[in-house]
Amino acid sequence: MKSIWLNWVNFWFRPISPASIGVYRILIALFLLQTFIFQIGGDFLSWFGKDSFISIENLKHTFWQDRPRLDIMLLFYQQDWAMKAYFYSLIGASLCLLIGFATRFSAGYLCLGLISMQNHCAAYANGGDNLMHFATLFLTFSAAGDYLAVDQIIQIKKNQDSETIGMDTWAQRMLQLQLAVVYANSFFSKMISPTWYDGSAVYYTMHYEELYHLPAFGIFDNILICRILGWLTLLIEGSMFSLVWIPRLRYYVLGAAVLLHLGMNFTLNLPVFEFVFIASLIVFVPGEVTDGIVRRFAKILRTPFLKST
Repeated sequence: MKSIWLNWVNFWFRPISPASIGVYRILIALFLLQTFIFQIGGDFLSWFGKDSFISIENLKHTFWQDRPRLDIMLLFYQQDWAMKAYFYSLIGASLCLLIGFATRFSAGYLCLGLISMQNHCAAYANGGDNLMHFATLFLTFSAAGDYLAVDQIIQIKKNQDSETIGMDTWAQRMLQLQLAVVYANSFFSKMISPTWYDGSAVYYTMHYEELYHLPAFGIFDNILICRILGWLTLLIEGSMFSLVWIPRLRYYVLGAAVLLHLGMNFTLNLPVFEFVFIASLIVFVPGEVTDGIVRRFAKILRTPFLKST
């Protein structure tokens, strides 16, 4: 019993390398910049301004059901200049998160911003955005600023110890559990539907023209192929909340998940969604492994950044 308790405590609080969470921070920041600049860009006021296609009055009544919601933009949504300034501040926070400057503050600020944007315009968000909510939330309490970050350089110059502490470890564990819950929810919701056994779920999804991304050359016209792909999807999603915790099987499961998401991105037009999930898989990789890979790339590129770390 004592050994089980110690293993449980070590799982949550044993200090680990911040390399994986640091790289994850960079990837999430890049996806946020892509979302803000390219997906929303100049249409920000059309989605969130006072004259947006969904009025705030309809939003409060229909989506909020006249209940309170966290929405920072309610403080100044009547002024377009203030809304634009707030939007630009989110882009600035994303840049700070990217370079690891004031990392925890930037992540927390972005978390509140993403929640406010989703509450302010319910038609805006998708599954990838929801995952980024949780990413920025737990990055706020993580050691993401202790690797490939300006905060790390500042700590070194101040001769401060940049070693992670227990609080930083549980944040990464929470990200792992959050991903496992997402895959478990997706797996069990499919298990109760017979369409995932007979192949019709894959067939009809891949024939929905509005979601076409790249041509599949008639592959999904074969119902047997659709059945096999449906079964493989169930197997991979089931493994991502169960077998992924077994060290010997972990990289096989992660590799299969990467192939699943790449395949979905190839055939379906789901902006950012699949790549956010692929990037999130890195939280399951031990920091020492991630650090070794980063150092190999740095050596190839002859980058001196890591020499002092």
